[in-house]
Amino acid sequence: MTRTTWLTGAALSVLLVAASFSFFQPPAALEHCAYIWQRKWTPQVGEAVQTATPHMAGFAVLAAEISFDKTGPSAVFVQPDYHVLRSSSTPVVLCLRIGSWSGPFAGNDNIAHFVSDTIGKIIRNAENGGLQPEELQIDFDCGSAQLTGYAIWLHKIRRELGNIRLSFTALPDWLQQPDFPRLIAEADCFVLQVHSLTQSPDKKGYTICEAQKAFEWAKHAALFQKQFYVALPTHGYRLTMDQQGRVLDVTAEESDLLPQIGEQRQTVFSDWREMSMLVKKLTQESLLNLRGIMWYRLPVAGDRLNWSLPTLLALVSGRDPISRVRVLENRKEENLVELLIKNEGETVIHRASFRIAWEQSELLAADSLSGFTMERGDKGVIMTADQIDYAGLYPGEQKTVAWLRFYQRPTLENTMLFVH
Repeated sequence: MTRTTWLTGAALSVLLVAASFSFFQPPAALEHCAYIWQRKWTPQVGEAVQTATPHMAGFAVLAAEISFDKTGPSAVFVQPDYHVLRSSSTPVVLCLRIGSWSGPFAGNDNIAHFVSDTIGKIIRNAENGGLQPEELQIDFDCGSAQLTGYAIWLHKIRRELGNIRLSFTALPDWLQQPDFPRLIAEADCFVLQVHSLTQSPDKKGYTICEAQKAFEWAKHAALFQKQFYVALPTHGYRLTMDQQGRVLDVTAEESDLLPQIGEQRQTVFSDWREMSMLVKKLTQESLLNLRGIMWYRLPVAGDRLNWSLPTLLALVSGRDPISRVRVLENRKEENLVELLIKNEGETVIHRASFRIAWEQSELLAADSLSGFTMERGDKGVIMTADQIDYAGLYPGEQKTVAWLRFYQRPTLENTMLFVH
């Protein structure tokens, strides 16, 4: 993440006029970085960092979060494992999340001082942990109408950072705002967040990131003479809905709360296939000033609303991850068989279908489990799951999906129909 200069208003106008032939630059490898957004650093977070380090150009680490209520601002600080981060010898960006604030904005009022004090503590905490941060990134839940005020904050922050670079996250609709050039003038680079939970065009489901829209937004961002990254999702959302399908609650983190009577749950995940196509297109097209991809967020063991780490690392290495499932048999008794599926690939399996066939035996009883349904025939069954449990089958995991009781000991043959 390198410092760059910014264009004057006149030069930006020239760039916009020449946009038809200035989107692109000679091909160059994109950097891949990952957000570490956990508020509590468990041993599993450290293990994920160590595994991902050889593949990543940097980590963006949540360090603190500011929120506002009637009494004013308050801050919650995260305690990253600085030993793990130091050991990675990988550039670290410290991230400050700021909740919604509509103003007023000033460079010398109590709110501005609180933000500055929080940033000062973030940096001191890192330095006390033996880590010299490369960059500070602000993730502010800012309305499009407040970009001028946000620029005031960034101007003050940048003056106080010294040699530490400053970046911020931006939403696609900010690119069309007249105050956006002023905002990027106060930073060394920005991160374009192209993911959000939206209803699909057919109104039958939800999506987290549409690749074509994301690419068009990235092309728009390339018009500004400022280095930028594109943030792509690895995570999913858990939706709680009423019986009419209206969304009551959305969470991107695991929850032990059970749905209430009359509520239903739906889980939406980022599609690694679509993200793979988008990364390949961004790489091939070589958009002007695009430095790399910021993945949100680093997969950690036990995170059931995220990809697996092997999925992400495969995409970072430039290939599609392997999807592979094997059907296993567990002979509980001579004529009683449990069917299990085991994920032997690199992706989380959410949907699967396979066929079990037999000869010279008769099925007496059967039942399906773990989100699978069973279609019975004379000499076989077809097992299908549109959603394996609520979060899928992670690499290395196995689940019992059915049991079959026969008249006599059967010889079974299985055929995988599809996995997704």
